[in-house]
Amino acid sequence: MIFKSLNSILPSRNINGSFDFGTVSKDEDIILIALKKDNGKLYLDFINTKTEENPNIEFNFKEVTIQELKDELKKLNGYFDD
Repeated sequence: MIFKSLNSILPSRNINGSFDFGTVSKDEDIILIALKKDNGKLYLDFINTKTEENPNIEFNFKEVTIQELKDELKKLNGYFDD
């Protein structure tokens, strides 16, 4: 989770198959980043949203190469520029 207004990243914890970010403020503009590996292939999705309690998020994963993953992650640097 990237907080646009705070210039910070918050990783999730996997608890019994659910992802938990702990306690965060409501209505913060964020980007959720999801990455998974399946049968040796990488899949990635980004969702621009706001923080809310018990959101219904569905990722639309797209297969990416390692170079495409690096390129997509580099694009996020713009959120951390001074």
